[in-house]
Amino acid sequence: MWHSQGLTSPVAYISPAPLPASSSSASAQTFAVAYNDGSIRLWSFNPSTPEVEAGEIVTFNGHKKSPTTLSWDLEGTRLASGGTEGEIVVWDTVAEVGLFRLRGHRGPVTSIRFIPHPTLEVTSHPGYLVSTSKDTYLKLWDLSTQHCIQTVVVGRGEVTSCDAMEEAGEDEEGGDGRWIVITGSGDGEAKVWSIERAALIAGLEKDASGEVSHISLTVATTYRQLPTLIKPVCNLPITASNQAITQIQFHPHQPLILLQTSDRNTTIIRLRTEEEVAAKRARRKKRDKEKGKKKGDAEGETVEEEDSAIKYEERVVEWCTIRANAKVRSFAISPEDVGSGKGGISILVAQGNNAIKVYSCPSPIGKKSKETIEPVELHTIDLPGHRQDIRSLCVSSDDQVVCSASNGSVKIWNLKTGVCLRTIEGGYAVCSTFLPGDRHVSLSILNTISHLQVGRGRYQIR
Repeated sequence: MWHSQGLTSPVAYISPAPLPASSSSASAQTFAVAYNDGSIRLWSFNPSTPEVEAGEIVTFNGHKKSPTTLSWDLEGTRLASGGTEGEIVVWDTVAEVGLFRLRGHRGPVTSIRFIPHPTLEVTSHPGYLVSTSKDTYLKLWDLSTQHCIQTVVVGRGEVTSCDAMEEAGEDEEGGDGRWIVITGSGDGEAKVWSIERAALIAGLEKDASGEVSHISLTVATTYRQLPTLIKPVCNLPITASNQAITQIQFHPHQPLILLQTSDRNTTIIRLRTEEEVAAKRARRKKRDKEKGKKKGDAEGETVEEEDSAIKYEERVVEWCTIRANAKVRSFAISPEDVGSGKGGISILVAQGNNAIKVYSCPSPIGKKSKETIEPVELHTIDLPGHRQDIRSLCVSSDDQVVCSASNGSVKIWNLKTGVCLRTIEGGYAVCSTFLPGDRHVSLSILNTISHLQVGRGRYQIR
């Protein structure tokens, strides 16, 4: 347990810093923890020595309200935090200072992602930042000028999640790669956007002094002449749902995308390769040709699909779905690379009933299309505690047992062993007390009084 002395504010967000390539398993890792009081604390923890307590490195205070999201850059030297007030603060974790503040969103910031500069020649450029907010906007920030260079209206609903990943190779326009950005809305719609590397390079020019500046800051450039950096690609063809997409994450090593809605399902999407898409096109052409012959076409000619570039929506297909027994709050992917089709991908799921489960999803590497794809539950951390907030506590006169009551259940605990002795279903309890003899407990449930027998026999509600 990591706890700062005198701190009573709840935790709002946790984000681990990326490990450098030169680090080993014995190296300590930095974790950024945001609290509801607006502070952000950096903790250093070494997983190889869990018996050693984590050390608090520094505390950042830059938000007036609770931070809503955190994001690290690829080197782990800068941290960006978004707050409920709609502001983004970029921190230097090495110098332990705040660099600058980005203002532009009119609602709580829901996600932030760093995008490095596309060219290695301009090493002094700090890169870009992609952010989403509940104000329905997707913004691209130039960190060298600390200004927003493009704003996109995602849709009518709130933008609740976002993730970005670099896609190598040629894009649909023949460029040298691009960044894929996926946004999730409160109405259950997931949209795909692209930021071409060529567009980012073309948006930069050198002034008279030889310094690199963005084209939007030149005097001769008007708003209509600004380059369109963020372009819409498609909508993800996922199963229709009116639930908000609360979390989106690309797998670091596998061609998979995980989408979490505010219900019990977590959808895993697979990205096909170009060879698979080409084979599917060939099968479709063959079927269309056979259908044309059956319809009596004399020459058996059909309108063939043009040899066009592969679209992103053709690569997307649902892989499998994790169905939990309670509402899912968040998930995390194991950073280890599977590297074999026989293994599985570990996914940690935190549920709303105070339980944590680990699922194994089949890897798409070496997997045949006809094989059954179904996630398997491996482990469960489910302590015999309450699933709702505890509203009342009372201790017996002999200090042997304690009674705890919450919304829907009453539990009797052994104080010496910490074991839950009995669980009794009930209503919304607000107060409780042991009656003389410690064999009965009186509860006040929604303005009614109930008595529970807590003797040696089975506990019953009277």
